[in-house]
Amino acid sequence: MKNFLLLYILFIATLTAPPLHAAEATKSSGQATVPQEILILNSYHPGYAWSDDEQAGIIDVFRAKDENRLPVIEYLDLKHLPDGRHLAELKQLFRIKYQSRKFPVVIAMDDPALEFAIDNQEKLFGNAPIVFCGINHYTPAMLKGRSEVTGIVEAIGLSFITDKSGRTFDTSETTKLFARYTPVPIYSTYQQRLGFGIVGGKLLRARIHGADAARIALRVLAGEKASSIPVVSESDSQFMFDYTIMGRFGIPLSALPEGSTVINHPLSFYATHRAIIQTALGLISFLLTVILIQRRRADTTLLRSEENFRNSLDESPLGVRIVTEEGETLYANRAILDIYGYDSIEELKTTPVERRYPPESQAELEVRRGKRKQGRNAPSEYEVSIIRKSGEVRQLQVFRKAILWDDEKQFQVIYKDITERKRAEEGLRESEEKYRNILENIEDGYFEVDLAGNIKFFNASFCRILGYPREEMSGMNNRTFMDAKNAKKIFRTFNEVYVTGIPAKGFERETIRKDGTKTCMEVSVSLIARPGERPTGFRGIARDVTERKRAEEKLWTSQKRLRALSGRLQEVREEERTRIAREIHDELGGALTGLKIDFSLLKKDALKIENETVRASLFADIDPMIKFTDATIYTVRRIAMELRPGVLDDLGLVAALEWLLGDFQKRTGIRCEWISSVEYIELDADLSTALFRIVQEALTNVARHSGATEVRVRLHADADSSTLEVEDNGRGMEKEKAMSSKSLGLLGMRERALIFGGRILVTGAPRTGTTVTVEIPPAEKRKMVRDLEGDVI
Repeated sequence: MKNFLLLYILFIATLTAPPLHAAEATKSSGQATVPQEILILNSYHPGYAWSDDEQAGIIDVFRAKDENRLPVIEYLDLKHLPDGRHLAELKQLFRIKYQSRKFPVVIAMDDPALEFAIDNQEKLFGNAPIVFCGINHYTPAMLKGRSEVTGIVEAIGLSFITDKSGRTFDTSETTKLFARYTPVPIYSTYQQRLGFGIVGGKLLRARIHGADAARIALRVLAGEKASSIPVVSESDSQFMFDYTIMGRFGIPLSALPEGSTVINHPLSFYATHRAIIQTALGLISFLLTVILIQRRRADTTLLRSEENFRNSLDESPLGVRIVTEEGETLYANRAILDIYGYDSIEELKTTPVERRYPPESQAELEVRRGKRKQGRNAPSEYEVSIIRKSGEVRQLQVFRKAILWDDEKQFQVIYKDITERKRAEEGLRESEEKYRNILENIEDGYFEVDLAGNIKFFNASFCRILGYPREEMSGMNNRTFMDAKNAKKIFRTFNEVYVTGIPAKGFERETIRKDGTKTCMEVSVSLIARPGERPTGFRGIARDVTERKRAEEKLWTSQKRLRALSGRLQEVREEERTRIAREIHDELGGALTGLKIDFSLLKKDALKIENETVRASLFADIDPMIKFTDATIYTVRRIAMELRPGVLDDLGLVAALEWLLGDFQKRTGIRCEWISSVEYIELDADLSTALFRIVQEALTNVARHSGATEVRVRLHADADSSTLEVEDNGRGMEKEKAMSSKSLGLLGMRERALIFGGRILVTGAPRTGTTVTVEIPPAEKRKMVRDLEGDVI
């Protein structure tokens, strides 16, 4: 009875405290972890009584520790296949199944499984620790050389018998045979024989034996070394006897050891059915208690539900009315009064309908009432305009539904004030209309496409640019307007926008119009996507820049022609300089030299004049003329050198620049330094002349404007490019002046460099000096530029 009372109290506690159990269940669920897998090697097959009970004992222990733990079980089936020839294939199967899994422990049940596990501990099971049980013929020599093996030994017993015909008898069958043909009591050490003819004995229970082995395995899982756990040589056994067989041999109960378990003992009706009787009584009491509690809960729930319903209606932000079919109000919540602006329901009821509804809404109300009276379907959801007490017109959304109210059919009417939403919708419509008007009137084309490139929206300008009518363009694919080459280029651009989310701005694409002509568009594209959602397409602005491109082409062509003309003028100028320099040097220089020779001969002849006075007078006239002739010859040579230094044609650019710096230093007094990475550079005559003139112009600017005391000229040349740098320590040049179109000297230098595909960089700041850098590209690129300019001309 004490157990029954405890069970009853437990039922009541369980029933009255569900939140506690739910919390515990939640906690347990929240702390669930994935258990480690354990491998059980069963020597025999499912259905073999001893190994089935032994295995069940192992599983009981693991589930008691963690109910989610279920060991992996493999059967060697050595009862049916005692020769063991299948084990080789079984090893191969295990190797495939468990090559990527590692078991923390392997439990070997009975002798064959232990032998198999030891032989394959390293190859199949990754040197996992082995715990054995059910071993009949254990000797320490079996574990020689194996450190990570331990377990529990089974007492020696007879497990099965095979007759002459090869038929095998299991434990229960052999026990029945012995009991049938043996006239003396049979005792055993195995619990599996009890109930099949033995009197009993101190019996080993397979389930307990397996449980003991599982506990050893748990110690290993907890971190204990298997080698440190000694082998258990004696299993737990229990005195158990069969009352029926004891009566057959006249053995009294008093002869049994204390604490023995007796099966088949005759019991009284109550003892026999005690559990059923106690369960039935407990169930009856439990059901009565449940009924009472549920009834009380139902009453409480109903009251609470009604209270909650009433509160929810009263506090609802939506207006709620319960009305009869004739429209009489049975209930109204506070929100109704707030919507209409009245102080009480009575005031609302007594206000005439024409003061509460505009004429059009009143007419709609009468139509709906007429339909209901005629039994026709009237809408259960509709919109209506009302007039508040203050005269303000509001928009309401109304839902009407039949319900049971006080066990009678009535109608629940719910009112939602949608005035602000309607105003927002109207504003949105106006905004959309404004947006659409803007798009339709801009000169640029606007379009929207889905991710597959199908056109979903566009404006009139987009149709005009592509030459398609609006009705024909709708639904067309973006690829229709481009060839395969341009399609690949555009796809890459759109894909980059999709991946990065960064808009592509101002890229150009060639487009094929409906009439087959090609036009150039400047396009900007961005993604269409709501925040936190995946993109649905692209939107873009397209501008027809065909005419602009043509104008740019014309301007570029004109610039190239002007540059080519400038280059040609420079060549003609240099040719004219060369011709004039040669004529001055050859003709005028030669004449002056002849004149000097004549003066020298005249002076020699004057020595023959005997009249001292005449001779002295003649010498006084001839000597100044000779000096003037020498000065004129020097001036002629200087002018010829300035027009075209012969050293540039004869010795090349490096020698010409060295001469130029020496002459510049001599004339101006500004110290010059020449630094070159090469002793000689082989350039065509035009480029050498251009570089020489650029340096010459830079030195002229230094002498005129810089106030410098030092000039450093550097030349660097390699296979990739040539760089010439003129640096002074003068007052410097402001950036605006360096970039000014009025700086004709700098403009001329830039034009000379551009003819050969080069560029001029002018850097510096006030009081820090100025550096002019000339960069000339490789010969191949220079040739390409000259060829291009030649084609233009």
